[in-house]
Parts: sequence; structure tokens; C-alpha cells
Amino acid sequence: AILQENYIDWMHACGGNGRCTTCRCVVEEGMDNLAGRTEAENMYLSAHRIRHTERMACQAIPLGDVVLKVPETCKLPGVIYSN
Repeated sequence: AILQENYIDWMHACGGNGRCTTCRCVVEEGMDNLAGRTEAENMYLSAHRIRHTERMACQAIPLGDVVLKVPETCKLPGVIYSN
């Protein structure tokens, strides 16, 4: 997934196992460049825990270029995020 393949340190309460939504991110560009949603993502989408424009960074597999944004509620204190 995006986090693991790119060695990105991202907040995820479940250890990156798709059991929470703390690593959710907004896909600003390239949604078509991500593999299909996982069972976990579909479950959280149905439960309205993530939006159609969001993916779970621990689950999303990039197939091409993607631009992501970290929602304010998922940002870590003391970390500077680029735009």
C-alpha cells in the first residue's frame, strides 16, 4: 500500500492493518490510479466513516501518480505538511 511502499510515517492507530480510519486521506488527483477499494475500505465507506473522495493510506495500492491531502483531523501535531 502507499504507506508501506514509500516508507511514509503516517498516523494509524491499528498499525496499518485496515481496522481503523486514522490514515484516511483525500485523493485530490489520480483516483483512477489506485487499485480498487479493499473490503475494509468498502466497510468503512458503507458505515460513512470515509467519503467517496477518501482512501485509507494503509490499504490503497497506487498504480500511477496520485496526489493526496491529509484531513485536518488526521494530522499529527508538530508535523509540517506540504500543500
